[in-house]
Amino acid sequence: MMLDRYFKLLEFVKDDADLEDTLPTRAENRRLKALQAELTNVKSETKALQSTKVSMADARLFFDGLITLRASFAKNLGERADIVYAADFEAACVKNHEGRAHQLSRAQKRLSAN
Repeated sequence: MMLDRYFKLLEFVKDDADLEDTLPTRAENRRLKALQAELTNVKSETKALQSTKVSMADARLFFDGLITLRASFAKNLGERADIVYAADFEAACVKNHEGRAHQLSRAQKRLSAN
């Protein structure tokens, strides 16, 4: 990851007077460290999603976890994200898989019956 390389290089250049004005401040570096930790979590989640043993319910849990990390992810990973082709069908599959078929809406029952 680019931030990993940046922090490795920073150890060698942080005391260079010629670069002093171009390097991020301590406060900016703290924010970059926080971002690095966040991206590491996202990376581990995406690797876990690539497993062949991941169900739709597992994927939904992963996505919800990522949304908890950063609310702005909801736009692309939320249950009603634009990328979701058939949100009611997805929700029906998850509920059926989790044994919660009794919670299906009429629309979800119709979609999962086909």
